[in-house]
Amino acid sequence: MIRYSANSVSQQLFADGEVGVGVMLNDRAFGVVKEGAPKREVAMNFMNAAAEADNRARRANAIAHLPVNPAAFAKIDPDAMPWPTNAANVRGIAPSCWRENLAELTARRTGWKLS
Repeated sequence: MIRYSANSVSQQLFADGEVGVGVMLNDRAFGVVKEGAPKREVAMNFMNAAAEADNRARRANAIAHLPVNPAAFAKIDPDAMPWPTNAANVRGIAPSCWRENLAELTARRTGWKLS
């Protein structure tokens, strides 16, 4: 098991070939199993189990990340959700919205991270 201190390190571990299976903390990618990884079937079973709604809800409750499985929304503690409660409301944000609201959103996010 390799522990890392920055989210980007998880991606670098795959790029460098140091790991064959893992879960990326930042959810840019849910998980990756490299081609030719030893025990690939075991790794894929792990990824499938980790993607189940109950498991994604547990993770979202623990670290407040938007779940990759929409069925998990119904299982998340409402007090742990800093995002829309309906997965259908989750959409990309237009660049103009970022330009107009970046200072306020940055302050809100910083406050949330420090709380």
